[in-house]
Amino acid sequence: NPKMSASTEDQFRDMKEYLQNISNQVEILNGNILEVKKLSIESKKELFNTRHDLHRTRHVLLNGIFEATDVRTPTAFIILNKELPPAAEPTDEKVEKTLDIVTAEDGSGVSMNTKYVSVTLTAEGADMALEGDLKEHYDRVQDGIKWAKAI
Repeated sequence: NPKMSASTEDQFRDMKEYLQNISNQVEILNGNILEVKKLSIESKKELFNTRHDLHRTRHVLLNGIFEATDVRTPTAFIILNKELPPAAEPTDEKVEKTLDIVTAEDGSGVSMNTKYVSVTLTAEGADMALEGDLKEHYDRVQDGIKWAKAI
C-alpha cells in the first residue's frame, strides 16, 4: 500500500501475527475443552455402570444371604460305608437333661450348661467354659471362635 509508511506496515504485520497466535491458542483451547467434555461424558457413563453393577451385586448378595438363612431342607448329606444301628429307645433311667438353661435371679444373663460346655450370656458378652476332657482344648476353641467372628 503506497500511502502507508514502512513502520505502519510493520505494526500491521506484527498485529496480524499476534492475532494469528491468539487464534491458534483459541483453537488449541477449544480442542482441549472438547476433549474434557468427551472424557466427562465417558466418566459419567462409567460411574453409572459402576453404580448399576454395585446395585446388582448388592441385590445378589442379599438374595444369597436370605436364601441361605431360609433353608428348610437338608443341604448336606453324609454317605456311610455301613448301615447305622437302630436308635435305642430311651428308658427313664437313661434320659438325661441334654441342655440346662438357667436365668440369673437378677435378670442380668442366661447360662446354658451341657455335659461338655457352659455358656453364660450377659450384657458384656458371652463367656464359655469347657467341661471334662475338653478343658485341655480351650485355646483351640477360642481360636476357632475368633476365626468364626472374623468371617
